[in-house]
Amino acid sequence: MIKTKAVIILVLLIIAMVVQKNAARGTDMGTCHFRNQSNKVLTVNDKAYKNEDSFRFVIEGQDVAEVEPIISNDQLVDLRRQLISADTLYQEVLGLTSPLDKPRYQKAGYIRVIMATIKGNGLAYDEVMADKALGSADCGINIKLSATLKASNSTPAHELFHLYQNSYFMFKNGWLTEGTARWSESLIDKGMGRKISSSLPQSRDELVETMDMSYAASAMWTRLFQLVDDRKVFDMPTTVRNAYYIDGDSVIDDNKAYGISFIKVLFEALEEQSKQAANDRGWDVYNWKESDQKSADNNVYVWRAVQHAVNKAVPKAQQSEELKRFVSISLSSS
Repeated sequence: MIKTKAVIILVLLIIAMVVQKNAARGTDMGTCHFRNQSNKVLTVNDKAYKNEDSFRFVIEGQDVAEVEPIISNDQLVDLRRQLISADTLYQEVLGLTSPLDKPRYQKAGYIRVIMATIKGNGLAYDEVMADKALGSADCGINIKLSATLKASNSTPAHELFHLYQNSYFMFKNGWLTEGTARWSESLIDKGMGRKISSSLPQSRDELVETMDMSYAASAMWTRLFQLVDDRKVFDMPTTVRNAYYIDGDSVIDDNKAYGISFIKVLFEALEEQSKQAANDRGWDVYNWKESDQKSADNNVYVWRAVQHAVNKAVPKAQQSEELKRFVSISLSSS
């Protein structure tokens, strides 16, 4: 009898632990990681956006002496204006929620823009970080930009789009993240995108070939957005329409882009599949290894999200034959 009670108690404890683990997995809201490296905060004197504090420019402590002489206030003003305009477009035109308001980044208070000497133009990071000496009051999410970057380059908007991606889903497969981030540049630059595929993948082999791409996959995404939402133009918020760089050029070149109404549908489907993938694998919702975030195994979930989003945005009866064949592709090799 005593032995039976002990077994029952053990079983109940195991059940309680599983329930507790699943509950924690469902409510995991991320962590603010502390680092020993400090930053020098850069003051940006910009009368046009003097009250905008979402983007704070800094130089990493070890690079201050090297980087500071390269940077001008005019440069920072222009970079900041592009970020503010892009942020407005992502929220007011695409309908996305700010990364700072998403569960994963609830511990972040601002977006830290790190100016540094780096290879390439920019990088985006996915963890909430803070200067250990400053504590939790310094928690933010990070973008790193080249110290020589000029605002005529759309890299700031591109890297900011990565933060939006990171706040919705954990997948970092290049064809998805870099492909759609390059598409996002069409919101800033003139025209509908750098390149548009003549046709969507129409077979499994063609789809797998696209999934092996990175930036070049933007041509496929732009074609998909064209078929799903071909309105071509979007209503530009007044604040963005009136945004100019110091030299007088408009921050946003035009109001033309495909897929404006579809991105939110796609991101929400990806968010759902990201949570599903974590649940299937027994992982925390927002705590995946970097290698797992980039794993090709994610493509099954990403593809499922694309299929759901397309069918939600365009009823099957209204889909073109090209779109129907695309959505009907199965990743199964059998």
